[in-house]
Amino acid sequence: MTNGSSQSITTIDKVPIVTTTSSSIAPNQTQEGQPEDDNIVPCTPGITGYGLPNITSKVVVGTPVNVSWDYTVTVTNPPSYIDVYIQMFAPGIVEKWSIQVAKKIPSEPRWFMWTPEGLVDGKYKLRFVPDGKEIFNIPANKFPCFSNGESQPFVTALFSVSNSKGDLGVYPDPFSPNASTRLAPSHFTSVYVVCLFLVTFWIL
Repeated sequence: MTNGSSQSITTIDKVPIVTTTSSSIAPNQTQEGQPEDDNIVPCTPGITGYGLPNITSKVVVGTPVNVSWDYTVTVTNPPSYIDVYIQMFAPGIVEKWSIQVAKKIPSEPRWFMWTPEGLVDGKYKLRFVPDGKEIFNIPANKFPCFSNGESQPFVTALFSVSNSKGDLGVYPDPFSPNASTRLAPSHFTSVYVVCLFLVTFWIL
């Protein structure tokens, strides 16, 4: 027995027949047409990316906002397009990523203008899905394949969404230039009267 193989000898019509059965393949050996395991290089997709809005951003419903992203150095094979989804994060809210805010945005330039509509006040994140390869809540048998250097989906930091634009009312300015111009003649007249009174008193 050598290299994990076994021999059996049978006799047919008094003629010995030797049969060799291989039970395993010795290290560094390969079967015909199959590569050695040592030569298989694991696929290493890009880890993540990052984008705007971020934690300091306050997005106002109905107002255009710049959405931008970039990739880490591990992404050497950028996607051709990006799908973008939004998700609210709050107690009792189930994470689904079912609301799409942009579809097939070209990868270059790495930004677009987005006008949010129909959102309630709260905290949100955006999710970037390169080339439509979503991995969230995807069955194992339908999980997409990522080649070396391809970007996997990534999300922004938590940011605020508000339906209030703040107090934009118009109020009169008591210190406007026109107001000071209107006050000038009356002020000048008062000074003139006082001076005339003093001169007249001195003459008398």
